[in-house]
Formats: sequence, structure tokens, C-alpha cells
Amino acid sequence: MPERFSEVLRAAIRQVHEQANGAAYIGKLLSGELALADFAELATQHYFLYTALEEVADSMRHDPVVGPFVIDGLRRVPALAEDLDFLLGPHWATTIEPNAATKKTTASGCVR
Repeated sequence: MPERFSEVLRAAIRQVHEQANGAAYIGKLLSGELALADFAELATQHYFLYTALEEVADSMRHDPVVGPFVIDGLRRVPALAEDLDFLLGPHWATTIEPNAATKKTTASGCVR
């Protein structure tokens, strides 16, 4: 019997997730040692990354292969926007910028 897509995906990214979980930054994040500003910066970068991902997903919504994986309930941008409103205030959208790594990821074709 063929493996489920979720199982194939989980196996494919397991090593990357394990490496990330072992990183000092993630350890500090999970233990609550990061400053609020550090968490806000992480949320900011996630906002840019998920915006790019969701734009691509929207453009492929009607694709016969990709379309079934475009699930509105998995969208992260609205929740990230709420987080940033709380963390940075109501004018956050005019004050944030992607860092170099986020710019590279969203512009390089890794996301688009």
C-alpha cells in the first residue's frame, strides 16, 4: 500500500526539523529565554515567508495536482498579522522588513 503524503513529507523533512530543534535559538525560544523583541522578529519573518507561500498557493488553487493541498484552514498570515498587531502595535505593517535570509528565500524561487 502506498504511503500517505503526510508520511512521505514528514520523513523528507525530519532531519531538517531535528537540526532546527537542536539549534541554540530554538532552544531559547522553547524555554522562554528569548526577549519579546526576538519573538516579534521571528513572527515578522514568518509573516513574510507565509505571505509568499500563500500567494503561490492562491495562484495554484485550481491546479489539478496542487489545488487539493491549498486548504484555507491552514493559512497562517491572518494569525501572524494578529500576533504582530499585539507585539508591535497597530502600525506594524509600515515598520517591518524582511531580513536578508527571508528576502533571499522569497525571491529565489524557493517559495515562488
